Amino acid sequence: MKIILPLTFLSMIFVSLFSASLSAQTFVEGKIFYFRFNVNKNNTVTWINYEVASGVPTSSTKVQNDYTFKLVGGNKIISEDYLPVIFTLSISTIEGIPVDVPRDTSEQTLRLQYTPDADSFEVYHKSQKIFQFDIPKEETPERQIPWLYIGIVAALAVALIVYLIRKNYTLKL
Repeated sequence: MKIILPLTFLSMIFVSLFSASLSAQTFVEGKIFYFRFNVNKNNTVTWINYEVASGVPTSSTKVQNDYTFKLVGGNKIISEDYLPVIFTLSISTIEGIPVDVPRDTSEQTLRLQYTPDADSFEVYHKSQKIFQFDIPKEETPERQIPWLYIGIVAALAVALIVYLIRKNYTLKL
């Protein structure tokens, strides 16, 4: 009877850690798609990189122009907004006079809210699609076994058993 109470307490700790780990891994808030690319004047897109990361999504541009993006999944639009494409760079001379320098590309960095339903990222100039990137599905599942928690609980169980044996308790299995 004396050993049942510590083992019950230990199992309660294990269950709470295990369930907390599972719920934390299935929650995707804070997970984003990170897209980086250049829009070129000749209506092409030069892709730089893509990743799924932790972060805060980019706020809406709220500036209407001819360039838009769409995040598409299952034949429906998940997200759509304008791209802040500008082919001039405003700089100041030594005298402090602003000068607009023309450029052939406009670098874009987008952080969009992650959704596992997304299939592709598309860029449009007016209503013409000029680029499409097929989003690869994540190789690691959302729910992974929380090995760290299992290891901690196993170490605690071994420590408890050693402690009980040293106190001359007999284990009846």
